[in-house]
Amino acid sequence: MNAQTQEKKTYDPLPDGEYVVALNRVTEKQTKAGNGSYIDTSFTVTEGESAKRLLFHTFLINHPSEKAQSIGREQLDKFLKSVGVNGGFESLGNDSMALEALVGKELLVNIAIEANPGYKDRNKIKKFIRR
Repeated sequence: MNAQTQEKKTYDPLPDGEYVVALNRVTEKQTKAGNGSYIDTSFTVTEGESAKRLLFHTFLINHPSEKAQSIGREQLDKFLKSVGVNGGFESLGNDSMALEALVGKELLVNIAIEANPGYKDRNKIKKFIRR
């Protein structure tokens, strides 16, 4: 079978609900405008019919918009608390590399389907929950 005859797998968004996931990747990146940075993460669903599916989330940690930065850091702190790190990102010395030590940690997330104008709908993590 060659690449032309293989069908590309398509993944519809997972239904709204709670899923057990494990952090599987964390990378700090610069914003496209170069005026900030964010932490790009992916999570693997570890249980149920959707096991091995990936969910993605971005935490904006440095940005000229104080409100946008505040929201991103608040989300990051909630994620950290859900995996047992109290004190938030500041307790890690604001070091995104310290987050790599959390790869494999399991938690519960609540997700919803989000419209993505111009593209297919996608999943959005709405809440991070301690397991």
